[in-house]
Amino acid sequence: MSFSDEQVEFLLRPINPLRVHTLRGNSYLKGWDVRAHLNRVFGFGNWSVQTTVEVLYAEQRPNSDGKDQWHVGAVAHAKLTILVGQDDLPDPYYEDVASDEAVHPNRGEATDNVTKSAASGALKRCAVNLGDQFGLSLYNDGSTAPSVQTVTPWARGPAAPVVDQKESDKEPETETEPESPAESGAFK
Repeated sequence: MSFSDEQVEFLLRPINPLRVHTLRGNSYLKGWDVRAHLNRVFGFGNWSVQTTVEVLYAEQRPNSDGKDQWHVGAVAHAKLTILVGQDDLPDPYYEDVASDEAVHPNRGEATDNVTKSAASGALKRCAVNLGDQFGLSLYNDGSTAPSVQTVTPWARGPAAPVVDQKESDKEPETETEPESPAESGAFK
Protein backbone atom coordinates (compact mmCIF):
# COMPACT_ATOMS: atom_id res chain seq x y z
CA MET A 1 0.00 0.00 0.00
CA SER A 2 1.27 3.43 -0.75
CA PHE A 3 -0.37 6.71 0.11
CA SER A 4 0.82 10.00 -1.35
CA ASP A 5 3.11 12.25 0.69
CA GLU A 6 0.21 14.69 1.09
CA GLN A 7 -2.10 11.96 2.41
CA VAL A 8 0.51 10.77 4.92
CA GLU A 9 1.15 14.35 6.07
CA PHE A 10 -2.58 14.89 6.55
CA LEU A 11 -3.02 11.59 8.42
CA LEU A 12 -0.18 12.48 10.80
CA ARG A 13 -1.82 15.71 11.95
CA PRO A 14 -3.49 15.71 15.36
CA ILE A 15 -7.27 15.59 15.29
CA ASN A 16 -9.13 18.88 15.45
CA PRO A 17 -10.79 18.94 18.90
CA LEU A 18 -13.89 20.55 17.35
CA ARG A 19 -14.61 17.23 15.59
CA VAL A 20 -14.70 15.34 18.90
CA HIS A 21 -17.94 14.80 20.81
CA THR A 22 -18.58 13.23 24.20
CA LEU A 23 -21.41 11.06 25.45
CA ARG A 24 -21.51 9.65 28.98
CA GLY A 25 -17.82 10.46 29.41
CA ASN A 26 -16.70 8.79 26.16
CA SER A 27 -15.11 10.73 23.32
CA TYR A 28 -16.13 9.83 19.76
CA LEU A 29 -16.48 11.02 16.18
CA LYS A 30 -19.80 11.13 14.40
CA GLY A 31 -20.31 8.68 11.56
CA TRP A 32 -20.98 11.37 8.95
CA ASP A 33 -17.73 13.08 9.98
CA VAL A 34 -15.72 9.89 9.42
CA ARG A 35 -17.29 9.48 5.96
CA ALA A 36 -16.56 13.12 5.11
CA HIS A 37 -12.96 12.71 6.24
CA LEU A 38 -12.52 9.55 4.15
CA ASN A 39 -13.62 11.64 1.15
CA ARG A 40 -11.24 14.47 2.11
CA VAL A 41 -8.21 12.20 2.47
CA PHE A 42 -8.80 9.60 -0.25
CA GLY A 43 -11.30 11.23 -2.62
CA PHE A 44 -14.75 10.33 -3.83
CA GLY A 45 -14.88 6.76 -5.07
CA ASN A 46 -11.45 5.87 -3.67
CA TRP A 47 -12.74 4.03 -0.62
CA SER A 48 -15.60 1.65 -0.02
CA VAL A 49 -17.30 -0.02 2.91
CA GLN A 50 -19.13 -3.32 2.93
CA THR A 51 -21.38 -3.83 5.93
CA THR A 52 -23.53 -6.70 7.12
CA VAL A 53 -25.91 -6.24 10.02
CA GLU A 54 -27.64 -8.96 12.01
CA VAL A 55 -30.55 -8.24 14.32
CA LEU A 56 -29.89 -10.34 17.41
CA TYR A 57 -33.18 -9.85 19.22
CA ALA A 58 -36.37 -7.80 19.19
CA GLU A 59 -38.30 -7.95 22.46
CA GLN A 60 -41.25 -5.96 23.68
CA ARG A 61 -41.00 -5.06 27.38
CA PRO A 62 -42.79 -2.60 29.62
CA ASN A 63 -40.80 0.41 30.78
CA SER A 64 -41.01 1.94 34.27
CA ASP A 65 -44.45 3.49 33.65
CA GLY A 66 -45.89 0.25 32.23
CA LYS A 67 -45.84 1.27 28.54
CA ASP A 68 -44.43 -1.29 26.11
CA GLN A 69 -41.12 -0.49 24.41
CA TRP A 70 -39.27 -2.46 21.77
CA HIS A 71 -35.73 -3.43 22.68
CA VAL A 72 -33.81 -4.36 19.55
CA GLY A 73 -30.16 -5.45 19.51
CA ALA A 74 -27.92 -5.78 16.48
CA VAL A 75 -24.32 -6.47 15.50
CA ALA A 76 -22.61 -5.08 12.39
CA HIS A 77 -19.47 -6.25 10.59
CA ALA A 78 -17.76 -3.72 8.31
CA LYS A 79 -14.90 -3.95 5.86
CA LEU A 80 -13.35 -0.62 4.85
CA THR A 81 -11.21 -0.78 1.70
CA ILE A 82 -8.95 2.04 0.53
CA LEU A 83 -8.55 1.94 -3.25
CA VAL A 84 -4.92 2.86 -3.96
CA GLY A 85 -4.97 1.78 -7.61
CA GLN A 86 -1.65 -0.05 -7.70
CA ASP A 87 -1.90 -3.20 -9.78
CA ASP A 88 1.04 -4.89 -8.10
CA LEU A 89 -0.27 -4.41 -4.55
CA PRO A 90 -3.59 -5.36 -2.95
CA ASP A 91 -5.78 -2.55 -1.71
CA PRO A 92 -5.50 -2.18 2.08
CA TYR A 93 -8.60 -2.99 4.08
CA TYR A 94 -9.67 -2.94 7.70
CA GLU A 95 -12.41 -5.02 9.32
CA ASP A 96 -14.19 -4.61 12.64
CA VAL A 97 -17.52 -5.09 14.40
CA ALA A 98 -19.84 -3.09 16.62
CA SER A 99 -23.07 -3.85 18.42
CA ASP A 100 -25.82 -1.72 19.90
CA GLU A 101 -29.32 -1.73 21.34
CA ALA A 102 -32.17 0.66 20.63
CA VAL A 103 -35.39 1.17 22.59
CA HIS A 104 -38.47 2.71 20.98
CA PRO A 105 -42.25 2.27 21.15
CA ASN A 106 -42.26 1.36 17.44
CA ARG A 107 -40.44 -1.84 16.43
CA GLY A 108 -39.50 -0.47 13.00
CA GLU A 109 -37.98 2.69 14.47
CA ALA A 110 -36.03 0.69 17.04
CA THR A 111 -34.72 -1.63 14.31
CA ASP A 112 -33.82 1.28 12.03
CA ASN A 113 -31.99 3.09 14.85
CA VAL A 114 -30.00 0.09 16.01
CA THR A 115 -28.94 -1.12 12.57
CA LYS A 116 -27.69 2.33 11.54
CA SER A 117 -25.91 2.82 14.86
CA ALA A 118 -24.16 -0.57 14.74
CA ALA A 119 -23.14 -0.07 11.09
CA SER A 120 -21.77 3.40 11.85
CA GLY A 121 -19.85 2.09 14.85
CA ALA A 122 -18.28 -0.71 12.80
CA LEU A 123 -17.15 1.76 10.10
CA LYS A 124 -15.64 4.08 12.72
CA ARG A 125 -13.75 1.16 14.28
CA CYS A 126 -12.35 0.25 10.86
CA ALA A 127 -11.29 3.82 10.09
CA VAL A 128 -9.47 4.26 13.40
CA ASN A 129 -6.70 2.07 11.91
CA LEU A 130 -5.85 5.05 9.69
CA GLY A 131 -4.67 7.03 12.72
CA ASP A 132 -5.52 10.10 14.72
CA GLN A 133 -7.54 11.85 12.00
CA PHE A 134 -10.03 9.00 12.44
CA GLY A 135 -10.06 8.96 16.23
CA LEU A 136 -7.17 6.68 17.24
CA SER A 137 -5.92 9.11 19.91
CA LEU A 138 -9.41 9.19 21.48
CA TYR A 139 -8.80 5.66 22.76
CA ASN A 140 -6.20 7.22 25.09
CA ASP A 141 -8.76 8.59 27.56
CA GLY A 142 -10.25 10.94 24.97
CA SER A 143 -6.94 12.64 24.19
CA THR A 144 -6.61 14.71 21.03
CA ALA A 145 -2.80 14.68 21.26
CA PRO A 146 -1.33 12.73 18.36
CA SER A 147 -0.60 9.08 19.05
CA VAL A 148 1.05 8.55 15.65
CA GLN A 149 3.64 11.25 15.07
CA THR A 150 5.69 9.75 12.27
CA VAL A 151 5.66 6.92 9.80
CA THR A 152 9.02 5.32 9.14
CA PRO A 153 10.16 5.34 5.51
CA TRP A 154 10.08 1.55 5.18
CA ALA A 155 6.48 1.46 6.46
CA ARG A 156 5.27 3.76 3.67
CA GLY A 157 6.21 1.76 0.61
CA PRO A 158 5.46 -1.76 -0.56
CA ALA A 159 5.46 -4.52 2.01
CA ALA A 160 8.80 -5.41 3.55
CA PRO A 161 10.48 -8.51 2.14
CA VAL A 162 9.51 -11.79 3.75
CA VAL A 163 12.31 -13.35 5.77
CA ASP A 164 12.95 -17.04 5.11
CA GLN A 165 11.74 -18.68 8.32
CA LYS A 166 14.37 -21.41 8.12
CA GLU A 167 17.14 -18.81 7.90
CA SER A 168 15.74 -16.78 10.81
CA ASP A 169 15.57 -19.86 13.06
CA LYS A 170 19.32 -20.51 12.75
CA GLU A 171 21.53 -19.68 15.71
CA PRO A 172 24.07 -16.93 15.10
CA GLU A 173 27.61 -18.19 14.63
CA THR A 174 29.12 -15.63 17.02
CA GLU A 175 28.05 -13.95 20.21
CA THR A 176 27.97 -10.45 18.69
CA GLU A 177 25.24 -7.93 19.30
CA PRO A 178 22.56 -8.21 16.58
CA GLU A 179 22.29 -5.33 14.15
CA SER A 180 19.20 -3.18 14.10
CA PRO A 181 17.08 -3.55 10.93
CA ALA A 182 18.20 -0.09 9.79
CA GLU A 183 21.92 -0.91 10.27
CA SER A 184 21.63 -4.24 8.49
CA GLY A 185 20.15 -2.61 5.38
CA ALA A 186 16.94 -4.67 5.63
CA PHE A 187 14.83 -1.59 4.91
CA LYS A 188 16.59 -0.30 1.81
